[in-house]
Amino acid sequence: MKKWIIIICSFIFTLVLGIIGYFVFFNKEEKPQKVDETLKPINELSITLKENMETNFMSKVKVSDFIDNVNYELVDDFEIETNSIGEKEVEFSLKDVNGYTEKYKYTINVRDTEAPTIWVSSSYSVSQYSSVDLAKSIMCIDDYDENPTCVVEGYYNTSVIGTYPLVYKATDSSGNTKEDSFNLIVTNGSSSPYYGEPIMFSDVLSKYKNDDTMIGLDISAWQGEIDFDKIKNAGVEFVILRVGSEDNYGRFVDKWFNTYYDEAKRVGLKIGAYYYSYAENIEYAKEDAKFVLEALKGKELDLPVAFDFEEWSMINKFRFSKYSLTMMAKAFLDEIKKGGYEGMNYSSKAYLEKIWMDTTYPTWLAHYIDQTNYTGEYSIWQFSSMVSIDGVGGRVDCNVAYKNKIN
Repeated sequence: MKKWIIIICSFIFTLVLGIIGYFVFFNKEEKPQKVDETLKPINELSITLKENMETNFMSKVKVSDFIDNVNYELVDDFEIETNSIGEKEVEFSLKDVNGYTEKYKYTINVRDTEAPTIWVSSSYSVSQYSSVDLAKSIMCIDDYDENPTCVVEGYYNTSVIGTYPLVYKATDSSGNTKEDSFNLIVTNGSSSPYYGEPIMFSDVLSKYKNDDTMIGLDISAWQGEIDFDKIKNAGVEFVILRVGSEDNYGRFVDKWFNTYYDEAKRVGLKIGAYYYSYAENIEYAKEDAKFVLEALKGKELDLPVAFDFEEWSMINKFRFSKYSLTMMAKAFLDEIKKGGYEGMNYSSKAYLEKIWMDTTYPTWLAHYIDQTNYTGEYSIWQFSSMVSIDGVGGRVDCNVAYKNKIN
C-alpha cells in the first residue's frame, strides 16, 4: 500500500513540475529592450565622422550630415540647432539589428562666416550744417553680432557743400569685415520729392485681376473717410486695416480702425490687419501683439495680422542682429497665433533679401514695380502706393493676394 502511495505522489509531483515548466518556458514575456541612458563618446563605436565638423550660423544641418559611416541605425535624424556660435555637443541614439538602443554624442563647431551688411548706396546725402554721425546713421547689421564695430574712413565737412569720397567699414565679433565706398553729398536741402503719377484702379484690375488673385487696399487713418460702397463697386475685394501703432504717448488704436472694420464687414469685403511696430526687443514685440489682440477682441478676420517694422534707421541704436530682429518678429506673430489669428511678416523686397531670416510665417511683400522679380515665397504683394480709386481721397496702397497661398 505504501508503495502505491509513493508512486502516486511521485507522479503528481512530476506532473506539477511539468505544468510549471510549460508555463515558464512557453509563456514567458519578452523583456523590454534595454536603453542605455549613458552617453557614449563616438570613439567607442564602429563609426566614422566627417573630417569637417564645422557648420555656419543658422545653417540647416542634420545629425547624419556629420556621420561618414556607421553600421547601426540612426534612431532620429533630427535638425541640429545652429542659432548660437561655438562648440555644440550633439546627442543622438543608434539602434542595432536586435533593437538594442544606446545614446551617443559628438561635438560640432558653429561658426559665423558672414560679414556685416552695410546699407548704403553709392551716394549718401545730408543737409548742410547737419550734425550727422555717419557711423551711426548708416545702417550696419550683422547676422549674429548685435553690436558690430562700424567706422567711417575719410574726410568730410557738413558745413561745406560738396561731395566727399568715404569708406564705411564694419567688423563683427568673429572678425568678418565688410567695406563699402560711397560719396557723401552735402546739399543745401532745397530739393523737393517727386511722387510720380497716380495709377488708376481700373488699370490695376486689367493688369492683375484673374481667377487666382484678389485685389485689395491697405488703409489707415492717413486715408481719412472712405466710401466703402464705392470701393466695393470699383472691384476691391479685401482691405488690410492698420490696427494701430505708437507715438510719444504710447501705443494707440488707429482712430479709423473700428469704423473701417464695420464698413468693410457691411459691404462684404475680406479683412486683414497690420500693426506698425517700433519694437526694440522680443518682450516689446510681445506686448505689441497683446495690444493688437485686445483691439481685435470679438472681431473676425479673413486674412492674417501682419507685423510691420520699418524703423530701419534705428537698427544701430536698437543693436539688432539679423537673427534677433527676425526672432522679434516671430515673437509678435507667435503671440498673434496664440490669440487665434494667422500672422504674416511685412517688408520690402530689399530688406527681405538682405536682412530678414525665415520667421516661419507667410510674407507680405512690398515691391513697387510692374512685375516683381522677388524669388522668395509671398502670399500678398503690395505693388504700389500710388493708386487712385473712387471712394478714397488721394492715393492709396494697393495689393495682389494669391488665393492658393492666402486661403
